[in-house]
Amino acid sequence: MADKAPIIMHLSTAVNWRGGENQLALLYKELERLNVKQFLFMPRGIAFSTMVDKGIKPTHLFFRNPWLLIDAFRIAAFVRREKVTLIHAHDAKAHSLVYLAGQLMNCPAQWVIHRRVDNPIRKNKFTKWKYHHPNLKVIICVSNHIASRVKKDFALQKEVITIHSAVEIRSKKPDQSLRKTLGIPIEAKIVGNISALDYHKDPMLFIEVAEQCIKRMKDLHFVWIGGDSGLMNSCRAAIRKKELGDRIHLTGFLNNPQDYLVEFDLFLFTSKTEGLGTTLLDALLHRVPVVSAPSGGASEIIHDRVNGRLATSRDKNELSSLVIELLDNKQKLLPMVDKGETMVKAEFNPVQMAAKTLSVYRAIVES
Repeated sequence: MADKAPIIMHLSTAVNWRGGENQLALLYKELERLNVKQFLFMPRGIAFSTMVDKGIKPTHLFFRNPWLLIDAFRIAAFVRREKVTLIHAHDAKAHSLVYLAGQLMNCPAQWVIHRRVDNPIRKNKFTKWKYHHPNLKVIICVSNHIASRVKKDFALQKEVITIHSAVEIRSKKPDQSLRKTLGIPIEAKIVGNISALDYHKDPMLFIEVAEQCIKRMKDLHFVWIGGDSGLMNSCRAAIRKKELGDRIHLTGFLNNPQDYLVEFDLFLFTSKTEGLGTTLLDALLHRVPVVSAPSGGASEIIHDRVNGRLATSRDKNELSSLVIELLDNKQKLLPMVDKGETMVKAEFNPVQMAAKTLSVYRAIVES
């Protein structure tokens, strides 16, 4: 069969910029480099503006709510006009939107959907309809953990595959700007995390571990970089109650937060649930030692005693002991950071992610 070039429409309903939106941007730019004809639809907001800043030109969706059917009409019309062969829905609401375009407007394109989150798939009728729609061909999951969950939640006659997320490989020299901003002495060690202050990221556990470590080690500071997703006030209250406001720092949202990784002496990952955990990849790429709680896809990145330490539990005492162990033993760190950096560059790069995704697109349009 002659090779058919896929024409792709990416759909995202995200307004804010988080890990999934960064993955979409990395994929889009790599596919662009491969001369894939593609379009991106998303609502206006921080994510839309950030895409524009990265040289991507999205078309705006009017609403995040797929049930306001004007966007479904627009998508169906655009697909026919531009001869789009495949729609890639990057979140659950985007999946709902493409389902409505297909079911109500007879949109002819086939679909791929992305699963990035470690949440059970709902069992209501609408969810069953959109997962069993004949135009849905492949479910791409960011980890084997998510793929197994999808297969467990739904007995689907669909292909479920894993394509790991990627990180952009770039270098950043330490400039101590984080220390200067927060008033952290140059001789102090920094244990950090980069995530939204969100329930499933468990910043409260981070604070509990920080308290244990600070009791055992002088000149140790803990820094959480990330915007508020509902827990900022309660986290600040917990820090005040422990009287650790001078040692535990919540920066709020910062642009290009990965640039500050080079100032971390250790990355502490405390998530309760996680599709994969791309901040772990960023840490390894920047040669930052990692201590991780067991959560979702984290074990597909952190191999205990090989490229970091993976705790056996979410116990604050175990995690604090692992943090102190690594900070106290520089000889253990070098082999781990070497192996971590090598693994990320070889297995979690955008070129590889885009090539695997493009092969999925081509297999669908050629079948």
